[in-house]
Amino acid sequence: MEHFYRPELSHQFKRTGFVKLENVIPEANLEMLSHYYWFLMRNQRLNPFPTSLGKYSDLLSESFLLQYQKLFEKILGLQLYPNFSFMRLYYHKSKLDKHCDRKGCEFAVSISIDYDADEIWPLFLKDSNGNQHSLSLDRGDMVLYKGCELEHWRDVFPGKNSLQLFLFYVNANGAMKHHKFDKRKRLGDPMVPEETN
Repeated sequence: MEHFYRPELSHQFKRTGFVKLENVIPEANLEMLSHYYWFLMRNQRLNPFPTSLGKYSDLLSESFLLQYQKLFEKILGLQLYPNFSFMRLYYHKSKLDKHCDRKGCEFAVSISIDYDADEIWPLFLKDSNGNQHSLSLDRGDMVLYKGCELEHWRDVFPGKNSLQLFLFYVNANGAMKHHKFDKRKRLGDPMVPEETN
């Protein structure tokens, strides 16, 4: 995956705290992921939320943490520890309130897997300089950003559904390095109870 790297990606991340990457996941992989996540949904293996379904640390999702780690390390110029993955299937009228991610989500990646909508559901983000951006992530696109620092949100979703995959990492030599694997023994393990996380 390192062949997607270009020096300007590193320069942009240093300036703004985020960078958008286009057409990173091949179409065949997107189709496979979409089928897989829909199978999970139909077999009631996703956790319910008010206007969405989701799954923490699915084994296939966790593999993407490793698949793209070297690319992100190249962009950031850092050694990373994978933290955790999360897939989410949003429904009509879903909304993502303005927020920063929890501790341990030092570097976050939002990936568009599939959607059924007339237009792309934008992700809004306020960069390191306080400038607001509207990011349109088509299928296979992703954005790498400082999850704990940059506010991000989505307005009400007008489409039928939107399938997203989120990946989270920490600096292996930084203040959040103890969040490696989200304080689990290994990737793919269940979430550590909140009181010890």
